[in-house]
Amino acid sequence: MPNRVYIRLHLTGTKNNIDKFMKENIKYRGDVEEEYLDFGVVVPLGDEYDRDIAEKMWGTRSTGLDVYTVEKDGHTFISFFTINSPCSEWFEKAIEKYPEIIFTFIYHDENN
Repeated sequence: MPNRVYIRLHLTGTKNNIDKFMKENIKYRGDVEEEYLDFGVVVPLGDEYDRDIAEKMWGTRSTGLDVYTVEKDGHTFISFFTINSPCSEWFEKAIEKYPEIIFTFIYHDENN
């Protein structure tokens, strides 16, 4: 059974820059009524999803699932989970794409 990796992103920046990141990357799946972090915005995989390619390009086989967002005192916190491994490669590319935002990335692998 795949393990979950729980991730918390802390975003610091102007409201406009963080709002732009949120609008571009947080998506809603109506069929399961949950938000997810779409890694394909920062690191597109191509026309067809392939989990092995996703793992290589994003650092994990899934997008960020079960997103929960909190905004407090000018800071934005995004909690979510991925499958089997953290999204380290995606994270590095997100820093490059959004240089005006300071990212802090913390994760816990339930198997470690």
